[in-house]
Amino acid sequence: MGYSFIAVALMNLHSKVPFLRYFVVAFGVTVGIYKILSALGYVKLPLSSPLREKSNMILEKATSPLQQLL
Repeated sequence: MGYSFIAVALMNLHSKVPFLRYFVVAFGVTVGIYKILSALGYVKLPLSSPLREKSNMILEKATSPLQQLL
């Protein structure tokens, strides 16, 4: 249901901003070329994400058993 709302919002935005379609096509082509080149081993860009590291730490704390203080 949430994805449907997002899709409708993006479709409305797409119709209101005419140059957006060129940006979407360029972005898709760029990501596609990057994925192909990285799968072939030509491109290696380390993508570090502090947000991902923070969310992993929070998830680890939430799913680990409680440590009792003695």
